[in-house]
Amino acid sequence: MLLTVKVRSGSGEPIIKDNMIVIFTKAERVNGMANADVIAQIKKLYKTENVFIKTGKTSSRKVIFVGTEKP
Repeated sequence: MLLTVKVRSGSGEPIIKDNMIVIFTKAERVNGMANADVIAQIKKLYKTENVFIKTGKTSSRKVIFVGTEKP
């Protein structure tokens, strides 16, 4: 399954808005710390360990793959 994710700074629960999930993170955008936090939140939300960023590693808009194997 592919998810479109918008990442925002700050705190709060994930919001589903206009076919997009808005994820809040307090992690800094240095050395992939914000991406790691986003992946951890998606893993917790969907209760799976198989989560990968497909596109948008340096963008606030990302396409994230959630599934059984890496695409």
